[in-house]
Amino acid sequence: MMDELQKKYAGKKVLLTGHTGFKGSWMLVLLNTLGAEVYGYALAPEQPDDLYNTIDGDGLCRSLIADIRDKDTLIKTVEAVSPDFIFHFAAQAIVRESYRIPVETFDTNIMGTVHMLEALRQLPRDCTAVMITTDKVYENMEWEFAYKETDRLGG
Repeated sequence: MMDELQKKYAGKKVLLTGHTGFKGSWMLVLLNTLGAEVYGYALAPEQPDDLYNTIDGDGLCRSLIADIRDKDTLIKTVEAVSPDFIFHFAAQAIVRESYRIPVETFDTNIMGTVHMLEALRQLPRDCTAVMITTDKVYENMEWEFAYKETDRLGG
């Protein structure tokens, strides 16, 4: 399976939003291992001992510290990189934090994704895009299997 993934990603340009976060950092390691040319777009890591710093993320990608809510910068970045693949991880992911700052969370998670979709729409070439989310939006049923998009919300 790794051989097939390497054939698909080796030498390809990949734009990874949220690359400084926990899931984004692991994806950065995987993409780097597969030989992809990774461009990161995210806020700065919050702590010196965050996973991104631990893995020397700056050494694994071309990192741009920018906010997904900045539509113009995002569109210019997507145009400049002209990626083959986009993995959109950027989000305000802490559920408790979303209760404290709901407008900022909406702006980041919803409008940030809208900005990414607009950047993709304006890209003059085909690009495979994967939008990442969390299962925390679903009502916790304590299941041992993954949730589906049609499952009840209630996170």
